[in-house]
Amino acid sequence: MTQPTPARDPETPGLRSEDIEATLSVARDQPDLTPALVDSFADRVQAEIERRSRAGELAQQNASTSAAEAAKADSTQQMVLGIVSLGVGIPLTAIAAGTTGIAGLLIAWIGIALVNMAYALRKNRRSGS
Repeated sequence: MTQPTPARDPETPGLRSEDIEATLSVARDQPDLTPALVDSFADRVQAEIERRSRAGELAQQNASTSAAEAAKADSTQQMVLGIVSLGVGIPLTAIAAGTTGIAGLLIAWIGIALVNMAYALRKNRRSGS
């Protein structure tokens, strides 16, 4: 039972075992064609190496782009969290200081600081794994 060959781009010749076997068979049957077959096969091997190399480079570029986009998104989220913290903190400071004094003020800002620290720890844990 033969295994199905993976789908290939029709533009890309690729290297299939059937092609290698056919080349070897022709080389055995017609020794005078061997130099041409070797040259042709070497060209196909080189083309396949170049194709795979380009595919690897594209994969690396995509990974780099994804990492850069994730870093930008994290930076944006951190900035938004800072702005929201200040936006909430200013009126909260006035309310807490006016109603409960310094104790309420400290509790409000400790809560804001804990939210920001939790975000930073989550971000560091995610980027570390």
